[in-house]
Amino acid sequence: MKVDKEKIAFHKGALTTLMAERRELVKMLTAVNSLMMAHIKSLRELGVDLKKEARAAVRR
Repeated sequence: MKVDKEKIAFHKGALTTLMAERRELVKMLTAVNSLMMAHIKSLRELGVDLKKEARAAVRR
């Protein structure tokens, strides 16, 4: 069986790039989640019932 070193290198390079992209996506999701949680906390402190508002939004 002939091993195509060029194809192997291409796929390894693609995986390396995709793993780096996935790491950056996780960082972005973590940052967005942290910001969302901070806003949720502030809204709760201001007396907003988010569960009630979510149920009302579904009914609309």
